[in-house]
Amino acid sequence: MAPLLPLALFIGALVWFALPASQDAADAPGEWDYYVSRVEDAPASILLNLAYWPTAPLPGYPTLLVLTLSMEAGGPNGLGETSEMNRVAPLEDAWLRGGSQSRLHYVGRLRNCGRWQWFIYAPSSASASELRERLPNEFRDLVDIESRSDPNWQTFRESLLPDPERRRWMLDREVVDALAARGDAHDVLRPVDHFAYFSDAGLRAQFTASAKALGFETTNLPAGEEPGSLGVQAVRTEAVTLDHIHAVVMELTKLAERHGGSYDGWGCEVRTRQNAGTTSSNRE
Repeated sequence: MAPLLPLALFIGALVWFALPASQDAADAPGEWDYYVSRVEDAPASILLNLAYWPTAPLPGYPTLLVLTLSMEAGGPNGLGETSEMNRVAPLEDAWLRGGSQSRLHYVGRLRNCGRWQWFIYAPSSASASELRERLPNEFRDLVDIESRSDPNWQTFRESLLPDPERRRWMLDREVVDALAARGDAHDVLRPVDHFAYFSDAGLRAQFTASAKALGFETTNLPAGEEPGSLGVQAVRTEAVTLDHIHAVVMELTKLAERHGGSYDGWGCEVRTRQNAGTTSSNRE
């Protein structure tokens, strides 16, 4: 997976996503994001600091400390009810996220099966004692701390970081959230633009034929100077609810890869109930 971080961007009244250059984790503020998945065949929510993605593993931090806390109000899906979030907030805000100031690197958190788990990389297992001393009093006897040798940060890279499909879900969610911030009604139908790129005109033509069979209108884009810059724009009218648009994106992603190309992203106009029948009145 490429070490890229998401950024939702507005271009006029259109919303797109882009990926800025990576930052050094030692200098960058926390780049926190989350995704939903399944762990141990149960719903899971994973929060992680993407600032560590391009730099992991950090030399001098070979020990992984895993902190586990049972939930008091796990709820029907085991992810925790609102009262549980409020209960744990002081622990995270005042203690865990400040860990880097004491040579500890808090990289992620898992909510799953009625428990919290936090993942922290440290110089040695001796840091476990320091962590326990820094716990707020109400948690000190409730949190289990396990020390593991993980010099390559395998847990972070293979268990916490999202796979390509979940990473795409995160990017799609970024765009949908950015649309919502502009008052968008996601279920209102509108043209949605998708983009894919190929290194060969024949492969692009094969993708175009397949996309048309799925109801997309396609337009070849001018070739750029870089290899793999033969682009195509595919447009279809549909809603942009997260579940729906993510399914469409994954269909086009697989289609582009099948024809030797790569899917690049999507964009659309903001639509509200008032302008549901217009096509361009939101453009600035």
